[in-house]
Amino acid sequence: MVGQCDEPKVSIIDKIIENFEKLSGKCYSGVCLIVDKNNASHIYELIERLKNIGVDSVKVSPCIVSNDGTENNKYHQPIFEKVKEQVKKAVVDLATDKFEVFDAYHELDKKFRNLNSQNLL
Repeated sequence: MVGQCDEPKVSIIDKIIENFEKLSGKCYSGVCLIVDKNNASHIYELIERLKNIGVDSVKVSPCIVSNDGTENNKYHQPIFEKVKEQVKKAVVDLATDKFEVFDAYHELDKKFRNLNSQNLL
């Protein structure tokens, strides 16, 4: 396995949210919410918290655990439907013309390859 998603620490998430709350001015703020097995059951709650503090857009994406698409899909398979349901609910319940929920949580192509593994960088 190339990498492993670490378990999020509540204090870190709370600190990030606290920092977003401190933002002032007219800026468009977006968050990319990376899904792993540790936060999969809290996706709706996190999106709702982000909306409540004034974030404008949330993109939900899978964490990448391998340069192999099949391995990534295997990692996400046990949580896939649970996450998709929460994202769909968030789109229905929370999305407005001033708050976007973008669903980028999907299976990876079996031919997926990380650019670093191809020595292109």
